[in-house]
Amino acid sequence: MADAKAKLNNVDSILTIPTAASCKLVEAHVENTLEKDEHHDEHDHHDEHKDHDDHKGHDHHDDHKGHDHEGHDHHDDHKGHDDHEHHDEHKGHDHDHDHDHDHDHDHDHDHDHDHHDGHGEFSIQYQFSCEDVAKVSQIDTQWFTHFPATEKVSVNLLTDSAQSATELTSGSTTIKF
Repeated sequence: MADAKAKLNNVDSILTIPTAASCKLVEAHVENTLEKDEHHDEHDHHDEHKDHDDHKGHDHHDDHKGHDHEGHDHHDDHKGHDDHEHHDEHKGHDHDHDHDHDHDHDHDHDHDHDHHDGHGEFSIQYQFSCEDVAKVSQIDTQWFTHFPATEKVSVNLLTDSAQSATELTSGSTTIKF
């Protein structure tokens, strides 16, 4: 996996843009569905948190004894907090998904956890700045050379004046403008 990510972060090994356009890579963003992100490694399946009480930097109010709740009107009454059915083993750990706490820790649980069968997808975004974008009539890709098991690549192309979508295959590896 590290080898694949290294190749994808080396855009020159994946894409060939005409040099006359004088394009420079501004940003590369590589994600995949084959490995868990760091966020899920820290909070993987919340049933395992029953003995977890070390959340430095997170204001979770694990110990409510002697804690001054003045100014926290949403914490005056903790009855009715059993509506988190998936948190039934959270002894000593209040996760507060829908409560108004003053911390910037956002949990996004929209990830597909059924991707551990060896097949996955990459989502790659490359942003370029070109001095003369008019000289870019096509972009060639070496994706299928590096990743021959790939069936198709979906491409969404955005420029200052146009946007397009296309699919590449091992027999069709050129993005045409």
